[in-house]
Amino acid sequence: MADILILCKVVDNYGDIGFVYRLARALSALDGTLRLTLVVSDLPSFAYMAPGLNAAVPFQRYEGWDVLDWNDAETCARWCRSHDVRVILECFQCGRPDWLDGYLFGGGLPAGQTAHIINVEYLTAESWAEDFHLLKSGTRSAMVRKVNFMPGFTARTGGLLLDRPFLDLLADRAGAAGKLKNFLPAFDPAACNVLVFSYEKDFAPVVRAFDRYHAAGGKLEACLASGRGAASFLSAYGREKCSFPLISLPGLPQEAWDALLVSCDVLFVRGEESFARSCLSGLPFVWHAYRQDEAFHLVKLAALLERMRGFFLPEDFSLLAEFFILYNSDDVCGSCGCQGGNRGAEAMGAEALGAVESLCPGLPAKLADGAFAARRLEELAYAFLKGRERLAPCFRAFSRSLLSNGDLAARLLAYIQSVG
Repeated sequence: MADILILCKVVDNYGDIGFVYRLARALSALDGTLRLTLVVSDLPSFAYMAPGLNAAVPFQRYEGWDVLDWNDAETCARWCRSHDVRVILECFQCGRPDWLDGYLFGGGLPAGQTAHIINVEYLTAESWAEDFHLLKSGTRSAMVRKVNFMPGFTARTGGLLLDRPFLDLLADRAGAAGKLKNFLPAFDPAACNVLVFSYEKDFAPVVRAFDRYHAAGGKLEACLASGRGAASFLSAYGREKCSFPLISLPGLPQEAWDALLVSCDVLFVRGEESFARSCLSGLPFVWHAYRQDEAFHLVKLAALLERMRGFFLPEDFSLLAEFFILYNSDDVCGSCGCQGGNRGAEAMGAEALGAVESLCPGLPAKLADGAFAARRLEELAYAFLKGRERLAPCFRAFSRSLLSNGDLAARLLAYIQSVG
């Protein structure tokens, strides 16, 4: 088989490269003869989770793959000219570097040879994912063909990555916790461990709920991931004079991160990679979606909640939906204390307003009251922690439905083989 080029332009530190790293490992596990090359724009972020990768070297061999620094055009162009590139995985709308377009459209592609660009899209629960999956799009050359490949939550999409190392950890949570001892000796498997990985937000209502649960005998321990949201969590933790134990996590290899995630009891996660792992984990989780103009992230959140609705009792789902929305509404309700701008329904575009109103009638109008939103978020976070054991079977049923959809890596490999 010809070379498969996997492109990753790192935008948000860890989620995009985390997915690409996991995808490469999964593809290699499915077929050890594949010739994979990873082209990454931020090697330090890759090295953060990939032990032994040298972030200062523009070309290296790692885990049987070639790894190239996207930004070193000369090295990459030279590599391209000496290899048979027929499949390019363009991950998360990352585009293509000029040196690669020069190869594809500037005479580098051998005469008569066809190249296939597979646009591996962002994960979404929205219904349009089914329509766009395997939809072809044009390029400026008949010899370069492009198709969209949609991860998703139904059998009519590409599904989620079901990589064997992660599934093995899910099947042996006690063993996963044991593996953590080398990385996190302070981790207490007997506690109610809550993983927090977020974007920036006002965490005061959430840490108050954590502290109430801990003070009531819940023995809560928070594991705080580094990154964009860590400072805002630490600030709220200090302001509220919280008493629950807090572990500020060091940089963890992907395998250790997976072991931590499945060893925790409750997950507060963000982004793409950890969000997908949480959906598969069967653990109670809440997702912090990437903030978008006109609160469009609430549309994406609502689509996920609609996928989850059937696995919960109506009264539980109603509270869960409100909790998810309030957790994602700092910029809408104004509880974060930022100055200026609209609040409540006025801050939402029409689609966001309709999505939230459909899930939680009357809630958009209440979001203009920041004090109400903060108070209600604390109540719901506390109820979520208290009800975690009752809700856990519902999250497990949701996870099983995703596992039954099939493996993204296997489906992607089958498509590559059909065109390669």
